[in-house]
Amino acid sequence: MSVNIVQELIGLARKARVFVSMPWVEGLTPECLGREGRFEIAKTGEQFERRHGIFHLSECGLSPLDHGGLYGDACFEGILVINGQVFLYREHLERWWQSAKKMSISMPYSMEELGWWILKTIQEVGFSTQEKGYLRPVLTRGFGNLGINPAKCLAPTVYCIVSTIQLYPPEAYDRGIELSIARNTRRAGKDIVDPNIKSNNYLNNIFGLLETREKKTLETMMMTSDGFVAEATADNIFLIRKEEGWQENSAKVNLFP
Repeated sequence: MSVNIVQELIGLARKARVFVSMPWVEGLTPECLGREGRFEIAKTGEQFERRHGIFHLSECGLSPLDHGGLYGDACFEGILVINGQVFLYREHLERWWQSAKKMSISMPYSMEELGWWILKTIQEVGFSTQEKGYLRPVLTRGFGNLGINPAKCLAPTVYCIVSTIQLYPPEAYDRGIELSIARNTRRAGKDIVDPNIKSNNYLNNIFGLLETREKKTLETMMMTSDGFVAEATADNIFLIRKEEGWQENSAKVNLFP
């Protein structure tokens, strides 16, 4: 198992690139941005130097004091590249912007500026039309002193991983997969965290997978605190009833009374 994971990661690293942008603070910002990063004065009115660049995964770095890694104080999107086309690109960026707004993290770029850098990173990877690509743009609160208070952070860090992706074996997309059910770990409700925010804190979902790991299924279904179907740990669930069309409201579909 470990050998397979190593080989998978080697293949990922060979193909992937990452765009990184963060404030320049001597002794704290990763050295790759000092050696090869490009200087800029952000158009959002930041009163300090910011640097950015496109790197191999082994070249770039994120600060250990970045609150995205320390506390999950970050938001992201997951975007597919299919047949050389970015799927719902504008819609994903708009949702990312909305997550940032709800979290009170200011984007240091306009959507057009950041979109240009993401597309440039895609070009450096050079997907073939047969490859399924994946974009993971991330906005963190940035680096700051220890403690969860957002006021401790200087300014946001932005990065976007561009790589290939295969979540499941190819045959699973033809035959389907078996699901386990997490009965003890329930999906956190909207009264706890706004579900419209795609944050980097996935601990709730991870506990769902850990609960069912002995089942050795590829995915796990999670339920609400009331016992209704919510979603899988990393996949949406849709039901089709004959002559009734799509049923997407989990509050009206109780598969497991």
